[in-house]
Amino acid sequence: MSLLIDEVNQALIDDRKGVAPPFIKTWPLQYPPPLSMSLSTLPVEVLGQIIAEAWALPLTPFQRLQMATSPLLVSRSFAWEFTRVFCTDIHILTPSHLNHVLRLVLPRLTVAFLSTDSPFSPMEFCRSISFLLQVDPYRGNPLPHPVWNNIRCIMQLLPKYLPNVQRVSVNYHNWWCSDPYFTRLRLPEQVVELDVVFTHSLPFSKARLKQDMSLVEDPSFALPGVKKLTVVGGNWWFVSQLVSACHDAKSVTSDTFKKPVMSIIQEGIVPTPKKQLKSYI
Repeated sequence: MSLLIDEVNQALIDDRKGVAPPFIKTWPLQYPPPLSMSLSTLPVEVLGQIIAEAWALPLTPFQRLQMATSPLLVSRSFAWEFTRVFCTDIHILTPSHLNHVLRLVLPRLTVAFLSTDSPFSPMEFCRSISFLLQVDPYRGNPLPHPVWNNIRCIMQLLPKYLPNVQRVSVNYHNWWCSDPYFTRLRLPEQVVELDVVFTHSLPFSKARLKQDMSLVEDPSFALPGVKKLTVVGGNWWFVSQLVSACHDAKSVTSDTFKKPVMSIIQEGIVPTPKKQLKSYI
Protein backbone atom coordinates (compact mmCIF):
# COMPACT_ATOMS: atom_id res chain seq x y z
CA MET A 1 0.00 0.00 0.00
CA SER A 2 2.76 2.47 0.94
CA LEU A 3 4.66 1.62 -2.24
CA LEU A 4 1.59 2.37 -4.33
CA ILE A 5 1.10 5.70 -2.58
CA ASP A 6 4.74 6.66 -3.21
CA GLU A 7 4.36 5.80 -6.88
CA VAL A 8 1.16 7.79 -7.18
CA ASN A 9 2.66 10.83 -5.45
CA GLN A 10 5.69 10.69 -7.75
CA ALA A 11 3.37 10.35 -10.73
CA LEU A 12 1.53 13.50 -9.73
CA ILE A 13 4.84 15.37 -9.52
CA ASP A 14 5.95 14.03 -12.91
CA ASP A 15 2.57 14.90 -14.40
CA ARG A 16 3.05 18.55 -13.48
CA LYS A 17 6.46 18.41 -15.20
CA GLY A 18 5.02 16.76 -18.29
CA VAL A 19 6.74 13.40 -17.61
CA ALA A 20 4.75 10.22 -18.17
CA PRO A 21 4.12 8.33 -14.91
CA PRO A 22 6.38 5.25 -14.73
CA PHE A 23 3.66 2.88 -13.53
CA ILE A 24 1.58 3.57 -16.64
CA LYS A 25 4.38 1.98 -18.66
CA THR A 26 4.51 -0.96 -16.24
CA TRP A 27 0.74 -1.49 -15.99
CA PRO A 28 -0.66 -1.27 -19.53
CA LEU A 29 -4.27 -0.18 -19.58
CA GLN A 30 -6.93 -1.64 -21.82
CA TYR A 31 -9.13 1.20 -23.00
CA PRO A 32 -12.77 0.60 -23.95
CA PRO A 33 -14.01 1.43 -27.46
CA PRO A 34 -14.44 5.19 -28.01
CA LEU A 35 -17.84 6.52 -26.98
CA SER A 36 -19.94 8.97 -28.92
CA MET A 37 -19.62 11.36 -25.97
CA SER A 38 -16.56 11.36 -23.70
CA LEU A 39 -16.51 12.42 -20.08
CA SER A 40 -14.78 15.64 -21.07
CA THR A 41 -17.77 16.65 -23.24
CA LEU A 42 -20.42 15.90 -20.63
CA PRO A 43 -22.10 18.89 -19.00
CA VAL A 44 -20.26 19.88 -15.85
CA GLU A 45 -23.32 19.23 -13.69
CA VAL A 46 -23.69 15.67 -15.03
CA LEU A 47 -19.99 14.92 -14.64
CA GLY A 48 -20.03 16.21 -11.07
CA GLN A 49 -23.09 14.11 -10.21
CA ILE A 50 -21.46 10.95 -11.59
CA ILE A 51 -18.31 11.52 -9.56
CA ALA A 52 -20.25 12.38 -6.39
CA GLU A 53 -22.36 9.22 -6.58
CA ALA A 54 -19.29 7.06 -7.21
CA TRP A 55 -17.41 8.66 -4.30
CA ALA A 56 -20.37 8.01 -1.98
CA LEU A 57 -20.30 4.25 -2.67
CA PRO A 58 -19.01 1.89 0.09
CA LEU A 59 -15.65 1.38 -1.60
CA THR A 60 -12.82 -0.79 -0.33
CA PRO A 61 -9.69 1.07 0.84
CA PHE A 62 -7.84 0.15 -2.36
CA GLN A 63 -10.74 1.20 -4.59
CA ARG A 64 -11.01 4.54 -2.83
CA LEU A 65 -7.27 5.09 -3.15
CA GLN A 66 -7.51 4.41 -6.87
CA MET A 67 -10.41 6.81 -7.26
CA ALA A 68 -8.61 9.49 -5.26
CA THR A 69 -5.58 9.45 -7.55
CA SER A 70 -6.76 8.54 -11.05
CA PRO A 71 -9.07 11.53 -11.78
CA LEU A 72 -6.19 13.99 -11.52
CA LEU A 73 -4.60 12.30 -14.55
CA VAL A 74 -7.70 12.33 -16.77
CA SER A 75 -8.32 15.95 -17.63
CA ARG A 76 -8.48 19.37 -16.07
CA SER A 77 -12.29 19.40 -15.97
CA PHE A 78 -12.39 15.91 -14.46
CA ALA A 79 -9.80 16.90 -11.86
CA TRP A 80 -11.81 20.01 -11.02
CA GLU A 81 -15.05 18.12 -10.44
CA PHE A 82 -13.41 15.33 -8.46
CA THR A 83 -11.52 17.78 -6.25
CA ARG A 84 -14.78 19.59 -5.51
CA VAL A 85 -16.40 16.28 -4.50
CA PHE A 86 -13.35 15.15 -2.51
CA CYS A 87 -13.11 18.44 -0.63
CA THR A 88 -16.80 18.21 0.25
CA ASP A 89 -16.47 14.72 1.74
CA ILE A 90 -12.81 14.21 2.63
CA HIS A 91 -11.32 10.75 3.19
CA ILE A 92 -7.96 10.42 4.95
CA LEU A 93 -6.69 7.12 3.51
CA THR A 94 -3.27 6.68 5.15
CA PRO A 95 -1.18 8.40 7.84
CA SER A 96 0.90 10.17 5.17
CA HIS A 97 -2.20 11.20 3.23
CA LEU A 98 -3.09 13.99 5.66
CA ASN A 99 -0.31 16.30 4.47
CA HIS A 100 -1.49 15.93 0.88
CA VAL A 101 -5.08 16.65 1.90
CA LEU A 102 -4.12 19.77 3.84
CA ARG A 103 -2.18 21.07 0.84
CA LEU A 104 -5.25 20.36 -1.27
CA VAL A 105 -7.85 21.90 1.01
CA LEU A 106 -6.25 24.89 2.69
CA PRO A 107 -4.50 26.73 -0.17
CA ARG A 108 -5.95 27.11 -3.66
CA LEU A 109 -2.89 25.75 -5.45
CA THR A 110 -4.09 22.55 -7.12
CA VAL A 111 -5.10 22.06 -10.74
CA ALA A 112 -8.75 22.33 -9.76
CA PHE A 113 -8.38 25.87 -8.44
CA LEU A 114 -6.40 27.47 -11.27
CA SER A 115 -9.55 29.06 -12.67
CA THR A 116 -9.65 32.55 -11.19
CA ASP A 117 -13.36 32.95 -11.85
CA SER A 118 -14.31 29.94 -9.74
CA PRO A 119 -16.21 30.72 -6.52
CA PHE A 120 -15.48 27.30 -5.05
CA SER A 121 -13.55 27.20 -1.79
CA PRO A 122 -12.94 23.83 -0.08
CA MET A 123 -12.64 25.56 3.27
CA GLU A 124 -16.27 26.63 2.94
CA PHE A 125 -17.78 23.55 1.30
CA CYS A 126 -16.17 20.71 3.31
CA ARG A 127 -18.92 19.04 5.33
CA SER A 128 -17.48 15.67 6.43
CA ILE A 129 -14.15 13.96 7.11
CA SER A 130 -13.57 10.20 7.20
CA PHE A 131 -10.50 8.45 8.62
CA LEU A 132 -9.40 4.96 7.58
CA LEU A 133 -7.71 2.78 10.21
CA GLN A 134 -6.51 -0.25 8.24
CA VAL A 135 -4.46 -3.09 9.73
CA ASP A 136 -3.08 -6.49 8.81
CA PRO A 137 -5.07 -8.86 11.08
CA TYR A 138 -2.28 -11.46 10.97
CA ARG A 139 0.24 -9.04 12.45
CA GLY A 140 -1.92 -7.53 15.14
CA ASN A 141 -3.27 -4.03 15.55
CA PRO A 142 -0.69 -1.28 16.19
CA LEU A 143 -1.62 0.77 19.24
CA PRO A 144 -2.04 3.59 18.86
CA HIS A 145 -2.81 3.37 15.17
CA PRO A 146 -0.80 6.08 13.34
CA VAL A 147 -3.98 7.65 11.97
CA TRP A 148 -4.98 8.74 15.48
CA ASN A 149 -2.26 11.39 15.26
CA ASN A 150 -4.02 12.69 12.13
CA ILE A 151 -7.38 12.68 13.86
CA ARG A 152 -6.15 14.67 16.84
CA CYS A 153 -4.36 17.12 14.54
CA ILE A 154 -7.26 17.81 12.21
CA MET A 155 -9.85 18.04 15.00
CA GLN A 156 -7.91 21.03 16.30
CA LEU A 157 -7.93 22.64 12.85
CA LEU A 158 -11.66 22.28 12.16
CA PRO A 159 -13.03 25.38 13.93
CA LYS A 160 -10.56 27.73 12.21
CA TYR A 161 -10.05 26.21 8.77
CA LEU A 162 -13.07 23.94 8.13
CA PRO A 163 -15.91 25.52 10.10
CA ASN A 164 -18.69 23.74 8.16
CA VAL A 165 -17.62 20.17 8.87
CA GLN A 166 -20.45 18.52 10.79
CA ARG A 167 -19.76 14.80 10.35
CA VAL A 168 -16.74 12.70 11.33
CA SER A 169 -16.38 9.04 10.38
CA VAL A 170 -13.94 6.52 11.87
CA ASN A 171 -13.62 3.53 9.53
CA TYR A 172 -11.89 0.40 10.82
CA HIS A 173 -10.79 -2.12 8.18
CA ASN A 174 -9.81 -5.66 9.28
CA TRP A 175 -9.77 -4.50 12.89
CA TRP A 176 -10.44 -7.33 15.32
CA CYS A 177 -9.90 -6.09 18.89
CA SER A 178 -10.64 -3.14 21.15
CA ASP A 179 -9.10 0.25 20.39
CA PRO A 180 -8.34 2.01 23.69
CA TYR A 181 -7.54 5.25 21.88
CA PHE A 182 -11.09 5.68 20.63
CA THR A 183 -12.11 6.93 24.07
CA ARG A 184 -9.62 9.78 23.63
CA LEU A 185 -11.61 11.15 20.72
CA ARG A 186 -12.59 14.77 21.27
CA LEU A 187 -14.92 16.41 18.79
CA PRO A 188 -15.32 20.18 18.38
CA GLU A 189 -18.78 21.63 18.94
CA GLN A 190 -19.49 21.95 15.22
CA VAL A 191 -19.41 18.14 14.76
CA VAL A 192 -22.90 16.77 15.41
CA GLU A 193 -22.71 13.48 13.47
CA LEU A 194 -20.43 10.52 14.22
CA ASP A 195 -20.10 7.37 12.11
CA VAL A 196 -18.12 4.30 13.21
CA VAL A 197 -17.82 1.65 10.51
CA PHE A 198 -16.17 -1.79 10.62
CA THR A 199 -15.36 -3.51 7.31
CA HIS A 200 -13.50 -6.74 6.64
CA SER A 201 -11.81 -8.55 3.79
CA LEU A 202 -11.25 -11.67 5.91
CA PRO A 203 -13.77 -13.78 7.90
CA PHE A 204 -11.17 -14.12 10.65
CA SER A 205 -11.14 -10.46 11.64
CA LYS A 206 -14.93 -10.20 11.47
CA ALA A 207 -15.42 -13.18 13.79
CA ARG A 208 -12.84 -11.94 16.29
CA LEU A 209 -14.33 -8.45 16.34
CA LYS A 210 -17.75 -9.84 17.22
CA GLN A 211 -16.23 -11.44 20.32
CA ASP A 212 -13.56 -9.00 21.46
CA MET A 213 -14.48 -5.43 20.46
CA SER A 214 -15.49 -3.06 23.24
CA LEU A 215 -14.66 0.38 24.57
CA VAL A 216 -12.10 0.65 27.32
CA GLU A 217 -13.84 1.58 30.54
CA ASP A 218 -13.50 5.34 30.97
CA PRO A 219 -16.23 7.07 33.00
CA SER A 220 -15.11 10.47 31.70
CA PHE A 221 -15.56 9.51 28.03
CA ALA A 222 -18.53 11.37 26.60
CA LEU A 223 -19.52 12.89 23.28
CA PRO A 224 -22.43 15.12 24.28
CA GLY A 225 -22.31 17.13 21.06
CA VAL A 226 -23.19 14.14 18.86
CA LYS A 227 -26.83 14.34 17.77
CA LYS A 228 -26.71 11.61 15.11
CA LEU A 229 -24.80 8.37 15.70
CA THR A 230 -24.32 5.59 13.15
CA VAL A 231 -22.48 2.32 13.87
CA VAL A 232 -22.01 -0.32 11.17
CA GLY A 233 -20.48 -3.71 11.91
CA GLY A 234 -19.87 -3.26 15.65
CA ASN A 235 -20.92 -5.81 18.26
CA TRP A 236 -23.62 -5.41 20.90
CA TRP A 237 -21.32 -4.33 23.70
CA PHE A 238 -19.43 -1.71 21.69
CA VAL A 239 -22.63 -0.13 20.39
CA SER A 240 -24.16 -0.02 23.88
CA GLN A 241 -21.12 1.72 25.32
CA LEU A 242 -20.93 4.22 22.47
CA VAL A 243 -24.63 5.03 22.78
CA SER A 244 -24.05 5.77 26.47
CA ALA A 245 -21.21 8.14 25.56
CA CYS A 246 -23.42 9.93 23.01
CA HIS A 247 -26.17 10.41 25.59
CA ASP A 248 -27.69 13.46 23.86
CA ALA A 249 -28.06 11.78 20.45
CA LYS A 250 -31.46 12.26 18.82
CA SER A 251 -30.87 9.59 16.17
CA VAL A 252 -28.99 6.30 16.58
CA THR A 253 -28.61 3.79 13.75
CA SER A 254 -26.89 0.41 13.97
CA ASP A 255 -27.07 -2.91 12.15
CA THR A 256 -26.23 -4.74 15.38
CA PHE A 257 -29.76 -4.79 16.81
CA LYS A 258 -32.89 -6.42 15.42
CA LYS A 259 -35.03 -3.50 16.58
CA PRO A 260 -34.43 0.27 16.32
CA VAL A 261 -31.73 1.37 18.74
CA MET A 262 -33.67 4.45 19.85
CA SER A 263 -36.54 2.25 21.04
CA ILE A 264 -34.08 0.20 23.09
CA ILE A 265 -32.75 3.39 24.68
CA GLN A 266 -36.24 4.66 25.44
CA GLU A 267 -37.12 1.34 27.08
CA GLY A 268 -34.14 1.83 29.36
CA ILE A 269 -32.55 -1.56 28.78
CA VAL A 270 -29.32 -1.84 30.79
CA PRO A 271 -26.27 -2.96 28.73
CA THR A 272 -25.42 -6.63 29.26
CA PRO A 273 -22.08 -7.46 30.95
CA LYS A 274 -19.38 -8.42 28.49
CA LYS A 275 -19.10 -11.98 29.84
CA GLN A 276 -22.65 -12.62 28.59
CA LEU A 277 -22.00 -11.12 25.18
CA LYS A 278 -22.05 -14.42 23.25
CA SER A 279 -25.72 -14.97 24.04
CA TYR A 280 -26.57 -11.81 22.09
CA ILE A 281 -24.53 -12.53 18.97
